[in-house]
Amino acid sequence: ELAAYKSKKFKSPVVAVTGSAGKTIVKEWMADILGLAIPVIRSPKSYNSQIGVPLSVWKLDEKFRMGIFEAGISMPGEMEKLQKIINPDIGVITNIGDAHSENFTDNEAKAREKLKLFENTSLIIYCSDQELIHKLLKKDRKFSSKELIDWSFSNKEAAICVRKSILDGNRTRIELTFKGITTDFIIPFADRASVENAITAASACLALNTDPEIIRKGLSSLVSVAMRMEMKTGINNCLLIEDYYNSDPGSLGMAIEFLKVQNSRKTTLILSDFVQSGRNQKEMYGEVASGIRKAGID
Repeated sequence: ELAAYKSKKFKSPVVAVTGSAGKTIVKEWMADILGLAIPVIRSPKSYNSQIGVPLSVWKLDEKFRMGIFEAGISMPGEMEKLQKIINPDIGVITNIGDAHSENFTDNEAKAREKLKLFENTSLIIYCSDQELIHKLLKKDRKFSSKELIDWSFSNKEAAICVRKSILDGNRTRIELTFKGITTDFIIPFADRASVENAITAASACLALNTDPEIIRKGLSSLVSVAMRMEMKTGINNCLLIEDYYNSDPGSLGMAIEFLKVQNSRKTTLILSDFVQSGRNQKEMYGEVASGIRKAGID
């Protein structure tokens, strides 16, 4: 109640970020880019829970011109509470996957729950290649009447059309066409998860009328977020990639893809159990085994 009271008094725009994966990274990268132009307050670390969100919102102060907060849920009924606390003007959703699925009947039920965060927003930014999110936003009158800005690699009707090309093992060029203007940016990552998260952050910044030069400067200096694809030098010329913030088959697929990009090295995968997936164990681990086999992990 205290945090909700504080957010209602805040006069500047508030952005809420949700999704199955990438919430923290998109929030951090958006804040890094927008922070080059205006004072921004963000959720610390991954403070996106029923306790973390009010602690984050409590930091709101009129010296900031924008608040960016992430919201995560693990069961039905939680998002309504987070919506009242954050009371966002702008919504960003990254994707819907298998993370935190044990308390939901299926991904559609989980997606519907997450979208409750955006009931009072005026603008929603999302990727229309995520077909489930696209369908739910377009079919529900309370969302379809809002300003929807989607980005896509394949949908020519998207508000932001994206083309990408890998420059080398660690950099990607992306071209974003928005309102008839094409702007190119360089991202210091080549793995799919990081590229998609960077495109989401850049698309949100474009939707908020940020100067493309500021976006370009911000994107070029992005850094990895702790516990997500962190690269460290190990003994005997080993490269250690740590990805242990959240474990689900979707995150594993992206981590394996990232591992494969590291050319001409013998690859070793150290894997923990998947918890909170809500899926049939035999089926899920069969999918995991198949993915590891196809990737050719040594």
